[in-house]
Amino acid sequence: MSSSFQSTNWSETPPDQLTEQLQNNQTPPISSYVLVLLPIFAAIFLAVFFLSVLVLVILIRRGRQNPQYKVWLWKKKYSTYRHSIPYLVPNGRVVVLASQLLSTIFFEIYIACSYASYKYPDKVNQDYRMAWLALTLIPSFLCFWWSGFSSLYACFFCRPWTSAKSQNKISAYVGHPLVMNIACLGPPLFIIAMSIYWTILAFHSYGNRQRARDGLMALLNEIKADSNINSLQTGTWVTKASPKVQEYVHSRDAFLDLLRQSFLFWTICTLCGTLFFTITAACSVKLMQLTLKTPPEKHQSENISAESVSGSTISKPLLSHRARRARTAYGFFALHCIFFIITSMERCIVDLAVYFNIKKATTQSKWQSLLVWLVLSGSVFMSLVLLIQWASVTDSTDYEDTITYSEGRMLTIPLGNVPNNDSNRHENLQEKLKVDV
Repeated sequence: MSSSFQSTNWSETPPDQLTEQLQNNQTPPISSYVLVLLPIFAAIFLAVFFLSVLVLVILIRRGRQNPQYKVWLWKKKYSTYRHSIPYLVPNGRVVVLASQLLSTIFFEIYIACSYASYKYPDKVNQDYRMAWLALTLIPSFLCFWWSGFSSLYACFFCRPWTSAKSQNKISAYVGHPLVMNIACLGPPLFIIAMSIYWTILAFHSYGNRQRARDGLMALLNEIKADSNINSLQTGTWVTKASPKVQEYVHSRDAFLDLLRQSFLFWTICTLCGTLFFTITAACSVKLMQLTLKTPPEKHQSENISAESVSGSTISKPLLSHRARRARTAYGFFALHCIFFIITSMERCIVDLAVYFNIKKATTQSKWQSLLVWLVLSGSVFMSLVLLIQWASVTDSTDYEDTITYSEGRMLTIPLGNVPNNDSNRHENLQEKLKVDV
């Protein structure tokens, strides 16, 4: 089998072998089992897609049954009376579903392009799929970034230890609403703009490469069909083919450099989003853990105000079955965060592998198979995340005595025993604090 096209010693290669090397660059050989695995992966991602739709339908139906829990993407929250600008709080659960739906669509397109290029190498160009593989990271970054902000706001706005005396200190913890809104919306909008720019640039660069390759192939076929054998023996064909070879090498290197830059960019973005989500999710898990471990008698209703727990739903003391459900929700949330972070790390590994071995990833069969297996592992982790989310949604049927935050998980904050002579005050307080998250 001929090796891939080498720009350094191409003049020493006969035209027949040079043509074969160009063909191998265009459609590198792969293992036979890859064509069997790709439809299986497509079925897995299709199941992930329908599972995401199912979870979204469950949420919409619950929202119709109780308007207090209707599905929303953003919500305005006011922390103090000093700022008229609200905090734009993203809904972690809906963000996860939306990103998984969009990412699944991108992965299905990537799998379809891969299968078509492997099955029909002479008719389908395979390098287009690399752009779709890079695009699958855009929903991941949006998901991690906005989920991190959802958890961050939950930590500040759902703090059970915040008293009425310190309600004006929330702004000092969170920051000015305008600054926080820019930090929440700015990077994702920048990522989307860069993705559109790089996608257009990648397809344009790939088109230049294909035109240069087609011109070089046509010239080599013309040289091979030349009846003047002496021109092949004396090497005069090298002078004739040199401009086309240089054009092809330049366009190929430009396309590969563009791919490397895009994969490095997505890797940095994914790492930043994952780090931010890991920190905020750890704070949220710690908050849930402290809440579950705090005895009910230590929480007094006199120490809680609507401003100090803005964005929360405060309820009655925990009963035994409610405590079990809260612990179950805590376990679901912890597992969700773990698999979420593993999925992100796996995608970062894919990006780094492609970045450092971009030529091998586009020309060698073992790298083609490795990328397919990495995509498989990503689909497995994504399926586990969705199964955990689906189980948590179907497990939580009673929204009373709970709050929703971060990834839409349920957390109960006990108020403690309320004096009998102040029952009306407690009921009024409950109405004030029942805020849809």
